[in-house]
Amino acid sequence: MSYSKWWMPPRWFSFLLLCYLAGLIIFAVLRTVFLWGNAASLEGAPSSEVLTAYLVGLRFDQIVVLCVLAPVALLLPWTIPIHRHLKFPVTVYFTLVTLVAAFGSAADTRYYHYLDSHLNFLALQYLGQGAMATNLMTSDPWFWPALLLSLFAALLAGGVIYWLFARVVVEPERRPNWISSILYFLIATFFTILGVRGRTALAPINFGAAYFSENHFVNQLALNGMYTFGRTLVETDNDPRLSYMPAKDRFPFVDFETGLHDVQHMLVAPNETLDQPDSSLLRDVSQPQTHGYKPNVILVIMESWSGRLTGTLGSKRNLTPHFDTLAETGILFTDFYASGTRTGYGLGAVLCGFPAIPGRSISNRYDALHPFVTLPEILTSRGYYNIFVYGGDLVFDNVQGFFQEKGMNRFIGQPDFPPDQAFSKWGVPDHQMFNRVVALTDSLPRPFCITALTLSNHEPFALPDSSVRRYFDASDTSKQYNAQIYADVALGQFMHAMRKTAVYDSTIFVFTADHARVFPRYIILDPNMYHIPLLIIDGRNDSAGRRVSILGGQTDIIPTLMGLLGGNYRHASWGRNLLSADTLVEPFAVTNLLPWIGIIEDGFCYAELPGEDSLLYDMSDLAAAKDVKSDHPEIFKRLQRRCREYVQMADRLSTPTTTK
Repeated sequence: MSYSKWWMPPRWFSFLLLCYLAGLIIFAVLRTVFLWGNAASLEGAPSSEVLTAYLVGLRFDQIVVLCVLAPVALLLPWTIPIHRHLKFPVTVYFTLVTLVAAFGSAADTRYYHYLDSHLNFLALQYLGQGAMATNLMTSDPWFWPALLLSLFAALLAGGVIYWLFARVVVEPERRPNWISSILYFLIATFFTILGVRGRTALAPINFGAAYFSENHFVNQLALNGMYTFGRTLVETDNDPRLSYMPAKDRFPFVDFETGLHDVQHMLVAPNETLDQPDSSLLRDVSQPQTHGYKPNVILVIMESWSGRLTGTLGSKRNLTPHFDTLAETGILFTDFYASGTRTGYGLGAVLCGFPAIPGRSISNRYDALHPFVTLPEILTSRGYYNIFVYGGDLVFDNVQGFFQEKGMNRFIGQPDFPPDQAFSKWGVPDHQMFNRVVALTDSLPRPFCITALTLSNHEPFALPDSSVRRYFDASDTSKQYNAQIYADVALGQFMHAMRKTAVYDSTIFVFTADHARVFPRYIILDPNMYHIPLLIIDGRNDSAGRRVSILGGQTDIIPTLMGLLGGNYRHASWGRNLLSADTLVEPFAVTNLLPWIGIIEDGFCYAELPGEDSLLYDMSDLAAAKDVKSDHPEIFKRLQRRCREYVQMADRLSTPTTTK
C-alpha cells in the first residue's frame, strides 16, 4: 500500500465536504417546509425573489452547517489510526444533530406562523415556562407528525453517514500522509472561519443581510430558525438590547442630556412638572378633582384583539357585535396602536407606561431598572386595592413575579379556579374568568382596581363549546374568527352581568388589547398589524358614545385614565393623556417588532432595523409598499430622530450597565 501524495485531499476531508453539501441540501428542504407552512404570507411575492431568498439563505445555512461540522473536523485529522472505532460515535452525533435541526426547523415554521418571527430569545424564555411550554407544544396539531418525520429524517441521515464513513473514511486505499492532513486541516479551518463569518469584510455577516426585499416574508424566508436561535444564545445576557450592541451595529446614540430633553419635550404636558429633569421622566401632574369619590377601575386586557377584526373599527365580518354595542356607550379611541406583538410587551406598556423596545420585555429582565411608575403603584398611593385576574399560568411572562413588587395586592390564576373549568392548555375560558371578576366585585375593599387578562382568543383557538361557532372548516383563519366571536360573546355577558352589580355606577371600565393578531403583510411594521381598540366606559354615564380620533398607543393609557380619575398624582409614563387638548400637538405611537423599531406620526409610518436600514411609508397608501423617504426627506429625518431618541432613552434608562 503506497502513501498518498501530499497534495491529495485526505479521506476525512472528502467526507466532511460531502457532509457539508448534504447539510446545505437538508436546510434547503427545511426552508421549503417553512415556505409551505407559511404559504399564505407569500402572496404577491415575485418568484425571482423567492429564488433569491434561497440563494441568500445559503449564507446562513452554511453557518449552522459549519458549526455542526467543526467538532468532527477538529477530531478526524488527528485520529486516523482509530477511525474505524469512530464510525459509531460520529454516526450518533450526526443523527442527533439532524433530529434537532429537523424538529427545530418544524418548530420554527409554527413559531413564525403564530408569532411572525423566527426562533429567538422568546422561545428560549418560553422553554423555561415548564409544563405550560410543554402543553402548548404538544397541543399543536403539527407536533406529533413533525416529531415522527424528524425521527425518520434523523435515522435516514444516520444511515447515510454510517455508509459514507465506512466507504470514505475507514477504508482508505492509500496510507495517510500527515503533511496532507495538516495542509487540509489548515485549509478546512480557514474556510470554516470564513464561512461562519459569512463575509470577508471587517465585520461578520449580520441577519440584516437577509433583508433584500420589500416583502417581509421573503426576507424571513432567507433566514433559518437554527441560525436565529443560535444567535440568541450568544447575545449578551441572551438579550439583544441596543445598549449591549457595539455602536457600529446600531444607530448613533445622541448624548444622554439631549436625548432626555427631547423625549421630555415629546411627553411632558403644561400641567406636569418634572421631578428629576436631569435624569428621568418622573413628573407631578396638577389637575382638578373630577369625582367626589374614588371610582373603582376594571381594566380588561383582551388577548389578540385586533382592530382589523373589530366591527366598530371597520371590519365587515360582524365578529364583535357585543363590543360594537359597548362602544356606543363609552369613549372609543379609533386610531390606537399596540406597542409590540407579545403579551409581555403589552402588559409593560399598559400597566407600566413603558414601551416595547428591542430585547426582553421589562417584566422578564432580572437586572432592569424601571424608569416608570406602574398603574397599581399610582392607585395604591390613593388607597386602591389592586388585583390581577387571569385564567392561565401567572408564571407565564413573569406576570406575578414582576407585578407583585409593583403595587399588585393579589393574584388569581388558573390554580384558583376549579380544575374542571380548564378547557384548553392555556387554562380557564374567558366567560369563567369574567364570572370570577363579577363575583369579586362584591367582596373586594373599595376603591379597587381589577386588571383582567383574557386568554381564549389565542392559538390553538379552542372553544368551550360549539354554540358560537360560525365557521366550520379547519383553516386557521376560521379558527381565529370563531375564537374572536367567542371572546366577544364572553365580553358581552360580562358587561351584562356587571350592570346588575352594586358597583357598576361607581366603576370606570377600560378595554384594550395586549397586542393585535399577526397577519400576512407586505411592509415592515405594518400599522394595521398594531391597530387595536381602546374603549373607556364610565358606569355613571353610559348612554352616549364618543369617538376620539387622536393618534395614541398603549403607553398613553395610564395618563389618560388618571385624567379621568382626576386629582394630582406622580407618574413617569412614556405616554400622554389622550383626552387633553395638549396631546393634539404632535401625537404619535411607537411600535416594535423585534428587532425593528418604528413610529407612526403625521400620516406616515417610519420603520428601522437598527444599524441596517430605515424606511418611510405613507399611511394613505400602505398597499403600495413604497419607501417614500426620498419624497419626504424632512419628515423622514424628523420621524427618524424622534423614534431613535425615544427608543434610545427607554433602553438606556432601563439598562443598569449604561451611564450618562
